[in-house]
Amino acid sequence: MATIANAKLAISVNLPTGTAKVLVTCDVRFSQLEIFLMKNGLRFRLNCQVWGEDNGQGAWVDPDDHLFNYASVFFPDATPTSVEKATFETTVSLRVLQEDSGTDEIYGQLILRNLENGSSVRRKTNTVVHQFG
Repeated sequence: MATIANAKLAISVNLPTGTAKVLVTCDVRFSQLEIFLMKNGLRFRLNCQVWGEDNGQGAWVDPDDHLFNYASVFFPDATPTSVEKATFETTVSLRVLQEDSGTDEIYGQLILRNLENGSSVRRKTNTVVHQFG
């Protein structure tokens, strides 16, 4: 199965406008067999979500807060290669990132799904700690 590597989250705050640029990047690594299969119809979908960290996704008490999703990216593109770079970027209100009272802990979650057999892999980015509100 393809893998996700170098998953990174960066948040740039613009106080005068009350916004933040939220950037998630990663590398998606495909095997030679997957590249061959993509040239013959196999497709993958990469989803990116942004979360506020608390006690973890699926935790019963104080679960992580889902903040927003980016639009999906599909592979292959016009020129499939063994390593594809993916970038997700948007600007949001600082209120969107204020998931706790006090300090906020924000991370990205990347999910790569094989659209033929439904298998998937996940990768979490680094966590950005900042007081957004």
